[in-house]
Amino acid sequence: MPCLWQASRACLPLLSLLWKTATVIMMDEKTLLGQLEDLARSLSIEVRYEPFKGDGLFSSGGLCKLKGQYLLIINSKSSNKDKIEALATAVNRFDLSQVYLRPGLRAFLEGFPKSPQAQVPEA
Repeated sequence: MPCLWQASRACLPLLSLLWKTATVIMMDEKTLLGQLEDLARSLSIEVRYEPFKGDGLFSSGGLCKLKGQYLLIINSKSSNKDKIEALATAVNRFDLSQVYLRPGLRAFLEGFPKSPQAQVPEA
């Protein structure tokens, strides 16, 4: 019979994953949106919410570089979920390995699909 210590050590990776998942689940959309906006600003990304106009045109937004400055334009009519997706997609293009992130935010971004676009080169 294995000892309890060995069994509990074997469960640590699973418990860690469950804790990270629970932390993200407990975070409401407005909190997550605010943390992503703060992160974008700390990465020198200007975030703008603008109404997108056009027939049949619907996009949550995207990252661009204008006059050497990163700009993330997000459709102000998008749902919070779509705004979160646009922010997460943009910040995930940057190297976040040396940036302090709250554990729930880091867990969310690590579980978020990476953009197919190349990472943003460092300045």
